[in-house]
Amino acid sequence: MRGIARIALAILWIAGIAALLALGTWQVQRRASKLDLIARVEAGMKAAPVAPPVSAGRDDAYRRVTVTGRFLPGKDSFVQASTVRGPGWWVITPLRVDEAADLAKYHPGALDHPGGRRGPVATVDVTKRSANPSSSPDWAPASAGVAALGGGGDTSTILINRGYVAERRAPPATGAPVTITGLLRLTEPKGGFLRSNDPAKQRWYSRDVAAIAARHRLANVAPYFIDADAARNAPGAPVGGLTVVAFSNNHLVYAITWYVLAMMTAAGFYYWITLERRRERMP
Repeated sequence: MRGIARIALAILWIAGIAALLALGTWQVQRRASKLDLIARVEAGMKAAPVAPPVSAGRDDAYRRVTVTGRFLPGKDSFVQASTVRGPGWWVITPLRVDEAADLAKYHPGALDHPGGRRGPVATVDVTKRSANPSSSPDWAPASAGVAALGGGGDTSTILINRGYVAERRAPPATGAPVTITGLLRLTEPKGGFLRSNDPAKQRWYSRDVAAIAARHRLANVAPYFIDADAARNAPGAPVGGLTVVAFSNNHLVYAITWYVLAMMTAAGFYYWITLERRRERMP
């Protein structure tokens, strides 16, 4: 029995060492992925702004983009924020993009489709919707990975984070044409930590694109929002350019910790084997 117990203990000990080594290697791999992510984000933030994409994934986050359109007055949403200026609110306002101008400029060939407006960017089947308008809502926020620009209407809509305000009010956006440059951000669904968004009461704890679009009955909304930069900052206006880009990267410390624990466990295993051999030699 003692021999079986010793073998079982040895197997468990070796398995523990292997698990610790695997965890250390996993952290090394995660560190490599994180460094790659940081490098891609930094490159995107330093690059010249590009047109907003039709759809957005993780690789598009924090990319500099520029878009021209008109704000939709009276449809502001205020999202609780914690910034370098203190607590306050982000002012989220929908921007209606002029499809004819924007697609011709940023999506060559899109206007060559029969009818001059559609083609590769269409997302909503307006024929089915108009045939039975009561069966579907009049807004169609696109989900991640689904084409958004140029959906079922003549224009598309992108939510713009105009910036920070200390009090829950902001000067209304005008309907004049504006060009917004900023960072593309992925939607933040459901709410903040331990706090859920309440669209009915307009209480927002995260920038949930689909929920905000639904609340304001917006059509053909891009699956992301744009953090405006500081170019349009003016006295009394929302303060843009406060996006904080910081990635936790403690993977090297974690890897070293797991490897050290593996070494200590291996040393304990060696010491145990040495003691067992000594006991076997004792008369």
